[in-house]
Amino acid sequence: MRIAGVIVLYNSALYCIQNIKTYLPQIDKLFIIDNSDYIDESMVKELTKLTGSEYIYNHGNQGIAQALNEAAKRAIEEEYDYLLTMDDDSSAPTTMIAEMKQFISAQIQPDRLGIISAAHLPATLRGNVPNRVLYTMTSGNLLNLRAYQAVGPFRDDFFIDHVDHEYSLRLNSSGYSITELPTVRINHPVGEKKIKWGVTYVSRQPVRQYYMVRNGIIVAKQYFHRYPIFTYKMIKLLIKEWLKIILAQTNRRQRMAFMMKGLSDGLSGRTGKV
Repeated sequence: MRIAGVIVLYNSALYCIQNIKTYLPQIDKLFIIDNSDYIDESMVKELTKLTGSEYIYNHGNQGIAQALNEAAKRAIEEEYDYLLTMDDDSSAPTTMIAEMKQFISAQIQPDRLGIISAAHLPATLRGNVPNRVLYTMTSGNLLNLRAYQAVGPFRDDFFIDHVDHEYSLRLNSSGYSITELPTVRINHPVGEKKIKWGVTYVSRQPVRQYYMVRNGIIVAKQYFHRYPIFTYKMIKLLIKEWLKIILAQTNRRQRMAFMMKGLSDGLSGRTGKV
């Protein structure tokens, strides 16, 4: 079983190298796709010291999906079986890949595995039994490259946000499983959390509100009949985001404008980078 990995950088801090070192020894090769606005020479100098890695500069931000597809394409060409996908802010336990391999080996139909996912910390974890899920986040996933070839690439027209959700639903609807291993726990802080007036929110660039709303609506529309629970959760998420903007966040007018544009484009099906 040959395993490649991919990490997507975007103006990342040097500390991400320490995160890489937690899982690089566990895999056969790591593709480092750099979506940064410019080449950070000090970063590249340190990255080139990492044995078993290949650095690829993407000449600007081409989006998370395009970077994942590039890594998957290269991994398939080099005859790898699985692709580990990691965010730059995520670190892994030393036994992560060994536990994932053990799970794969125990399956009667390993070819029907789509993604084997780690549990994310900080999070509420329940039990130690592998749990089949409807969708998962990108970081800490072991993607079956045969399943990838069967269902197609990540949607690069989404650019960012809900790329992982759409792909998870596509795998599930095509008969591939997504299984979370609660005993494999990666550290994955999701953004910078702030509190104002008792409201907890993650501080993001205002334009992210656009992609979250637009892509969320597109996915909810596409999979409404098959997975109505996702549509329900998406409506709840959008209402919560709207309330957090009103009650706590800065740049309210700009954020609301992005949300309204995302709503309009999501309903009309418009995609791509803004």
